[in-house]
Amino acid sequence: KFRNGLGEANVFRSSGDISIEYPPSDYSSKPGDIFLYEYPSGFGRWIRSDKRTWVVAEHRMAHPTLSNRVLWFHSPLDPSWITRHTQSNYEKNLRQLAA
Repeated sequence: KFRNGLGEANVFRSSGDISIEYPPSDYSSKPGDIFLYEYPSGFGRWIRSDKRTWVVAEHRMAHPTLSNRVLWFHSPLDPSWITRHTQSNYEKNLRQLAA
């Protein structure tokens, strides 16, 4: 559940011995849900789109239905839907660390 109570997203996690092209279709998911898959030589990350398909998840991508949320990966397999205001604060902090 999001901090302000407006919306929620599920994070599905799975692992296996080989990579996969897309998450299995048997998950009961809704737009904005996240699927993380880990295998010995890497990982995959997908977001359920507003068209009910899985798309590859990218850092800073917009939520499919909530315009004020963006995807932030704190680490490769630790995602959050954050507000654009929080994104701005995170990016400011990163710039300060890099200076």
